[in-house]
Amino acid sequence: MKKEKLSIVGLRAKNVLGLKLLELDSLGRLTEITGPNGSGKSSALKALALAFGGAKKDAGLLHRGTEEGEVWVLLSDGTEVLRRITPEGASGAVVKDGRFKQPVKQPEKHLSGLLDALSLDPVRFLEEKPADQIARLLEAFPVHAEMGEVLPLVAGHAKLEPGPLSLAELDSLIVHLREERTAANGARTRAKKTIEQLTETLPPEPADSPETALKNLRALHADVLADLEDDVQAIRDKHRAAMDFLKRSNDEQIAKVRRKAEHDIEAIRVHLVELLALDKEAEENDIEALRKQVAPQIEAGATKLGALEEQMKGAAGAKKAREMLDGLKDDLAKLETEWRSLDNSVKGLEELKTSLLSKLPIEGVTIDGGKLSVKDEHGTWVLFDALNTAAQIKFAVRLAAKRAEAMELPAILCDGLERLDPKAREAFLQEAERSGCQFLVTFATDDEALEVKGSAQ
Repeated sequence: MKKEKLSIVGLRAKNVLGLKLLELDSLGRLTEITGPNGSGKSSALKALALAFGGAKKDAGLLHRGTEEGEVWVLLSDGTEVLRRITPEGASGAVVKDGRFKQPVKQPEKHLSGLLDALSLDPVRFLEEKPADQIARLLEAFPVHAEMGEVLPLVAGHAKLEPGPLSLAELDSLIVHLREERTAANGARTRAKKTIEQLTETLPPEPADSPETALKNLRALHADVLADLEDDVQAIRDKHRAAMDFLKRSNDEQIAKVRRKAEHDIEAIRVHLVELLALDKEAEENDIEALRKQVAPQIEAGATKLGALEEQMKGAAGAKKAREMLDGLKDDLAKLETEWRSLDNSVKGLEELKTSLLSKLPIEGVTIDGGKLSVKDEHGTWVLFDALNTAAQIKFAVRLAAKRAEAMELPAILCDGLERLDPKAREAFLQEAERSGCQFLVTFATDDEALEVKGSAQ
């Protein structure tokens, strides 16, 4: 059989905080406590929380100028809670069972199940910064990731303190790894671009190395010069043989004509000199013709040799560039591995976060990048800050009610509704009435004294 939820039906606070005496009875589902500043509105809610909050040493709890005070609370099942206030602070509570009207054993333990029902103030939640809203949400609905789940997914990309991680800490870790992944992706993109640019500037790699080509060309050039020298020597040998023949012929002619006349000898000698001169000139002409014939080959070879020598110098730079290119490719491979590992870590942790979010008792909530988002009426994820006021109020009240529903006493205390504009305050009160929980709220007015009004249970 489902146990019936409790509610607060009566409160008496005497000499507590700013209250001399306050008596409230027949408290309903929604109780509004209004009045000017300093009239005791906030003291009424603090006194109620004090009844369930355990013994507390605080001389400021007692109303100024008095020696003793007390807070008495009556619950819907007849249970009575009494906590006395002395100059030293709040004493231990006396709790009388609603059925038998007898003091219960271990009263503080009996009250401890009711204390957390008063811990989430939706008005305060609406005013907080995103990080504090997330902290408040996770304080009300604590879910954690065990280190054994997280470590394999992190894969050494972050140092973690021992112990479980809250949703907020897990989200912060994901944000950090996303930044690392973005940095790794940027580094690999730049590396790819550098490799592409360097590859475009490099000449095609020759089949033979420049050293081999230069060696072969030098050998070919030397062969051409050697052939030229051989041809020149052949020409010289040819003309030397012709001159030797002429000399022998001349000697024979001289011997024949010596007997004829001495002056004929001189004529033959003159003729011989002329013939020898003509032959020498012919030799020089043949050699010059040969030189002109092979000159283009020699010049082309020399030009090619010079080009190859320049290529040799460029090849040394290209070799260094290729070595640099190989190093860049190795670095890129490492960056690719790092990026993939980070990507896998982020995706795995995001799946873990989704799994933890599914354990929250309130649907349509996510935490991403340190910000709270909720699903709107169209099923679209929207930052909580971007919701309109009515939607923010509805969510905050729903959040507080969901936390309170888990407790035996689903009561929610809200102080300072005057911080909401009139339209927002009216929307808040409507959501509170629809929540199914008991709400006790205060807001400042221009009335002269404290007033209490409320709806039935």
